[in-house]
Formats: sequence, structure tokens, C-alpha cells
Amino acid sequence: MFRRRTGRESKYTNGVKVGGYWFQTSSWSKINYMGAAMIGEAFPGTDWKTMSGETVLLTGQLAGQIMVAIAGQTDAIFKAAQSHKEAMMSSEDPSVYDFSEGWPETFGEYSET
Repeated sequence: MFRRRTGRESKYTNGVKVGGYWFQTSSWSKINYMGAAMIGEAFPGTDWKTMSGETVLLTGQLAGQIMVAIAGQTDAIFKAAQSHKEAMMSSEDPSVYDFSEGWPETFGEYSET
């Protein structure tokens, strides 16, 4: 049985922006970033396709930067969810509370201006 992911949960896998590029944040990608970051300078680097189709050299240093960005994004998503929960609970009619605003930007919402 599969459970439908909520808007909050989907935020965790909709990418993170580092150095002008959007990087995948799937579980598989996170494992790869973590491994490369742990190896650090000894990691020889590999071509990595970004969410928007560019290819960049993924180094141990870049992987570490991506992991830091993912941690920051995770914290921002959690804080946004808590804020929405508090606002919903204090609203006159929680059943019509709008959760759509106030989330950190992810790749699916990104548009160059």
C-alpha cells in the first residue's frame, strides 16, 4: 500500500539550489552526496546532471555544500510547517486554512525572472 505524499513531504525531494544550480534531493541523490562529501578531497569527482539539465563536476567539496543546503532547507520546511500548524489551529475555521504560501522555494516552483 502506498501513501500519498503531502505537500510538505514533497518539498524534501523537489531539489535544492547551490551555486546557481538545482540539485536533486531524492534519497538516492542524498546518499551519493553524503558519500562524496565523506570522501572529501580524495573523491575524484564525477559528472553530475542537475535538475535543469546542465552537467557539473560533482566534487567532495560541492557535495558537502549540497548537504549543508539540504540541511538548511529541511530546517526551513520544518519551521514553515510549524508556523502553518499554529496559524491553522488559531484560525476560526481550520478546515479552510490555506497552506500554499510561506514554503522555501524548490525546483518545481523556480522560474528565472
